[in-house]
Amino acid sequence: MPGELPCQQSWTVCSLSLSQNRSNQRILGPMKNGRPIQVHPPKASPKQCACCKEVKPSREFYARRTKGRSSIRLSSYCRFCTSKKTRKWASKHKDQLAIARRNLRSTERFRANRRLFYSLDPEKYKRHALEFARRHPEKVKAKTAVRDAIKRGELTRLPCEVCGNPVSEAHHDDYSKPIDVRWLCVKHHNDHHYPFRKI
Repeated sequence: MPGELPCQQSWTVCSLSLSQNRSNQRILGPMKNGRPIQVHPPKASPKQCACCKEVKPSREFYARRTKGRSSIRLSSYCRFCTSKKTRKWASKHKDQLAIARRNLRSTERFRANRRLFYSLDPEKYKRHALEFARRHPEKVKAKTAVRDAIKRGELTRLPCEVCGNPVSEAHHDDYSKPIDVRWLCVKHHNDHHYPFRKI
């Protein structure tokens, strides 16, 4: 909304996203009667960075929720120092970061946020889909062939061959054989492609 801080705008968007879903308490924070409790954003006053010691406007700091999640405060480090610190940590913990990213993709919070941001900017995700199709035409062709075969009744979706979960996905061992698939649930499909998640 006009005249709001970036942290206020992001919190407004977050508060409007899927507020009727009780599982989104992890996203929206404390709730009462199915609605998020009002959270007061930090004041728009200059702040000194604890790292570079420079006094910068509040927009140069990320907004953080407090431990009780009942209010928002500005980060101690400015955006530049935070990014620098994050890159330094990521360069030393590449394996740990990769595992965390893969695990995050399987959470309801990640899927809810992805649906929210898709609704806010669908053209961006359409461009990503076109770029993926350009880089991996064989994958898109195989996925389309499976979908069409299921619609025609030539292929039947089976439970996961590992755990028996009826909600399964088609896995291709060879993309040159689009109808030759194995059925795996989301968890075991990801475990097959990213075995380091089990580390």
